[in-house]
Amino acid sequence: MTLEERVLEWANELTPWEQDLFARCARGPLSETDVEEVAKLLTNPSVEEPESKEFTLTDIPGAVTTTDPLSIQQICEVVNVNALSEGQVLAFSETGLNVVYGRNGAGKTGYSRVLKHVGRSLNREEVLGNVLTRSSDAPSATIHYGFGSENHAATVDFSSDPDGDLARICVFDSSASRSYVRDENEIDYLPGVLGALRDYVGGLDAIKEILDQKIADVEKEPMDLTAFPKTGEVRDFLESISKETTGQEIDNIANLSDEEATELAKLKREKAEIESQQAPALRESASRDITAGKALKDGLADIQAKTDEKTMARFEQMISHRDTCAEALKEAADDFKSEPVAGIGGGKWRLLWDAAQAFGQEHDCSVPPEGDEGHCPLCLQELDEQAASRLRRFDEFVKNNLSQQLDKAGRAIDDFLRELPELSVFRATHSQILNQLGGRDSEPAKSIYQWLNDVDNFIEKIRRENVDSESPELDLEALETWLDGRDTDHKRHQELEEDPEQKRVAGRLEELEAKQAVAEIRDTIVAYRDSLVEKAHLEDHRNSAATGSVSSQITRLTKQFVSDQLKTELVNELKQLGFGGLDIEPTVRTISGVAHIRLAFSDSRLRGVDLASVLSEGQQRRVSLALFMVEQQHLPAGSPIVLDDPVTSLDQEGRRHIAKSLAAASHHRQVIVFTHDLSSIRELERQSDFLSAEITIQHVVEDANGAGQVKPSLPWDGLTAKDRLGALRDRLVAMRAEDLEGNVEAERERAASFCKDLRGAFERAVEDDVFGQVVTRRVDDVQTSRMKDVVLDDPVPKLVEKGMSANSPWVHDRTRADGSDPPTLDELEEGLNVLGDLLEEIKKVKKARQREAEKRKTETKKPLRAAIARPNSGA
Repeated sequence: MTLEERVLEWANELTPWEQDLFARCARGPLSETDVEEVAKLLTNPSVEEPESKEFTLTDIPGAVTTTDPLSIQQICEVVNVNALSEGQVLAFSETGLNVVYGRNGAGKTGYSRVLKHVGRSLNREEVLGNVLTRSSDAPSATIHYGFGSENHAATVDFSSDPDGDLARICVFDSSASRSYVRDENEIDYLPGVLGALRDYVGGLDAIKEILDQKIADVEKEPMDLTAFPKTGEVRDFLESISKETTGQEIDNIANLSDEEATELAKLKREKAEIESQQAPALRESASRDITAGKALKDGLADIQAKTDEKTMARFEQMISHRDTCAEALKEAADDFKSEPVAGIGGGKWRLLWDAAQAFGQEHDCSVPPEGDEGHCPLCLQELDEQAASRLRRFDEFVKNNLSQQLDKAGRAIDDFLRELPELSVFRATHSQILNQLGGRDSEPAKSIYQWLNDVDNFIEKIRRENVDSESPELDLEALETWLDGRDTDHKRHQELEEDPEQKRVAGRLEELEAKQAVAEIRDTIVAYRDSLVEKAHLEDHRNSAATGSVSSQITRLTKQFVSDQLKTELVNELKQLGFGGLDIEPTVRTISGVAHIRLAFSDSRLRGVDLASVLSEGQQRRVSLALFMVEQQHLPAGSPIVLDDPVTSLDQEGRRHIAKSLAAASHHRQVIVFTHDLSSIRELERQSDFLSAEITIQHVVEDANGAGQVKPSLPWDGLTAKDRLGALRDRLVAMRAEDLEGNVEAERERAASFCKDLRGAFERAVEDDVFGQVVTRRVDDVQTSRMKDVVLDDPVPKLVEKGMSANSPWVHDRTRADGSDPPTLDELEEGLNVLGDLLEEIKKVKKARQREAEKRKTETKKPLRAAIARPNSGA
């Protein structure tokens, strides 16, 4: 089974929308429009999904569906395509090699872009209109082509997909070259069918991204059910809404039956009767009162704890301790009043004392002195007993630390006073329950208010340190009695509220009212259900857009049909194109599930090195062309290939190899080459002649009428000496028909122009035919291998000299300025005949050399033939 047949088998098992996507990939690179149109099939219910189709080999890119050749006959009816002139016809020979020459800006790229759009190209370019004319017409062109024995015409609309037959054309240009050998060393070569599968994976990813966004757009937040009962039929239904929920199920829950409507009215009456007992409200009121009453009780108890006799006794001890410290400090200070210096015991004095002790410790003399003798740390004089005693009394005073004790006692009293309760805040906090208890005029709140006033006065006395006052006694019996009564009320109302019949009525009524509420949000429920349906629908399509299975299929097919075959074909093609020195091999790998071909150096020392960092531009072009030529081997038999400037960056040797490869390919398919390089055209002519391949050459020019003007053959600069001879003969015939009698100046100009071109024809004959292109002015290389083609046999040099001598004077302005008579038409014809004789003599020499070579070859083989024949004659 071939690769195409395997893919065909897989494609026929796809769903209709997947088949539609793959069919688009098979026609060419997938566009954003393609992705959007396929995605619309999945996201827009109003768009009808295509029917499932039966793929055939004609739908598979690269499949061999017929042996009938496809050939491009002409491009015509060009309208607003780049700057191409309208009304031109670019015709092609349906077989062999077609060459279209044109200088930069002549219009050849415009024609090649037409073919690139309809054919298979790695980088299809947008075809723009003529920016100079600003025509409102959409760019279009007509392509006539032959398919087998039938002729067809396809009008190319550059905004739509190309015709299926023309998609067999394969195009190579500089952008394709870069794609074959890219900076990342990955190339886009795959047989057309695998390339379509690769695009199919990319299309699936793009569609999946669109579906993910659509899912996010349609997804709704879960419905808010806080207004509905937490249990029951309605709650169960609302929580179970899914894409399978039917409209009938929604109607059933949202509409009350006649029986339910009657039941609802009855339950409402029963609820009113229950509510008239006010059991729930009274129970809730009692509950609130109990909570507030307990908080009041706890708060009163806290105030009492902060002002009771035990706490006040502790406060009294604090005051006594502070006073004791103050008295002791006063007595110690009085002990130093008799000293001659005031301020003994003060803060600055203490600093002085500490410094003296530190000085003593530093110099091993304790302050105060420990023995009978000592020295003053300040005056350094010996101390007598009286002075030493005084210092010891100072030291004892400092060690008592009475000032610090006094400060600490004072701070403790301040902290105690700050902790006393703020009764104004307390009253405000509990004002509501105090009012509930009767306020200032009724019990039990009246007693509480009175106690709070007493505590307020007591606290004021305490702040004045009047510790003789007695702490007010708090009596909470009345408050506790009230709390007990409210607790009894709460239990009684709760029992009344929890009556089984009441609970039944409330529960059933809640359920029916919930059903009634569902009816009000029915549209919301339906919209939510519809969003779930649409989300599930989109998720199903998103899951079907998974690329895993396709990627695995690509990997298997690539390994089976491409990897080994490609390696062999690429190596052979590189040899034919003269690429050597570095071995390059293709490898197959998958990236994100998509198979890619990667070129790498075979040498393990260059493993991982980018090709572009090692290969020259010319080498990269040879590698890319090799891959292209390998790829065209997989195209259907007779599919045309188009190359736009294929020899850019190549040397003469590279051009020769490529010309040979293209000439060989032209035996099997139509080959069209667009180029601006005349030397490459010469090489194509030589290789076509050598391989007996047909070749047709024409050129396009830009003139006053615009670009793309089609001309037969090549321009004068590109013609061979033989072609120039024919062109000059036609020109002479036209000159004989032209009447210039009496116009001497015009005759002179015409003759000078003719002589100039005739001399150019002789020069081309010398370069190409006499010296066999060993040395030419068109290329810098010296082709020493062609020296065997040099023809200097008599009378060739004499004919060259004769022709050049006759025409050279009239190439220069001096001869005309001298007033010499111009050559007559007959004399010009004599010059043409000399050129013809020159070419004929060269041809004779070459034929004679060829006959001589064949004769030597035959003579060489005679002994071998005789040896082969002798055994047979002996028999």
